[in-house]
Amino acid sequence: MSTLKTSNIQDTSGNNNSTPEEIGKGRAKAWINFNGENTPTARESYNVSSITDNATGDYTLNFTNAMSSADFAFAVSVGDGNHTSTVRGLSYQSSTTTSLQLLAESSNGNNIDEPNICVVVFGD
Repeated sequence: MSTLKTSNIQDTSGNNNSTPEEIGKGRAKAWINFNGENTPTARESYNVSSITDNATGDYTLNFTNAMSSADFAFAVSVGDGNHTSTVRGLSYQSSTTTSLQLLAESSNGNNIDEPNICVVVFGD
């Protein structure tokens, strides 16, 4: 395997530049699309080694490679895919350099197992 070392990446017109650091900070460090019902199962993922089922609607995503700090950013989407009127949400519970814990809740405040959960993590 070869290594390419450069301080700047530029498009062919010379108008758009990026440093390797900008590219590294702007790309997802982990992501997952999973079914949270019964035994949580990943459909597709990157840098997520496993999902811990803590309780109903309570999930911990475990990273394959640790983040440099627990102060990373993430975005989520959740739903049942049936366009029901029940408002659903995924809330932050805790994070470490090696994991992210999330809680799925319905509009009435009950924890629920969700069939469609997607999470994207950004950080160092």
